[in-house]
Amino acid sequence: MPVGPEGEEVFYSMMSIDGKPVAAISPQPEQQREAGAPPVWNSYVTVENADASLERAKELGGTVHAPAFDVFEAGRMGVIQDPQGAYFLVWQPNQHIGAQLVNAPRALTWNELASPDTDASSAFYGGLFGWTVAPAEGSPMPYWSIKNARRTTGGCAN
Repeated sequence: MPVGPEGEEVFYSMMSIDGKPVAAISPQPEQQREAGAPPVWNSYVTVENADASLERAKELGGTVHAPAFDVFEAGRMGVIQDPQGAYFLVWQPNQHIGAQLVNAPRALTWNELASPDTDASSAFYGGLFGWTVAPAEGSPMPYWSIKNARRTTGGCAN
């Protein structure tokens, strides 16, 4: 369902399951296509304060690629590249919390980080969001579980 025009004949569409937003789809910006960048998924992490999160990311060695900006009345966001090269976005909700359904069939269930330095990634994300990273028990290869509070929400491998 088109939410609204981003420009002439360009629409940002919200995808939903049972009326609950689960993802969004938009055309890849022409500048990215021309540079040869492949299409990508964006992962957003909800934060209390996008501006403060961007500053903290810089203190921890991350790079801010887009300073915080308002997305209409929906919320505030910014783009970060972690010290190992992965990109992600922070989201400070206002009128739109983001995904309202996760960990269900057909909805986002897991994020995984492929990192060349899992120790450095653990320190960065732990310092930024308070996440903990610990070796996954019984894994036949080196693999770490990412926990937000006590819940495992993703994984990390190198």
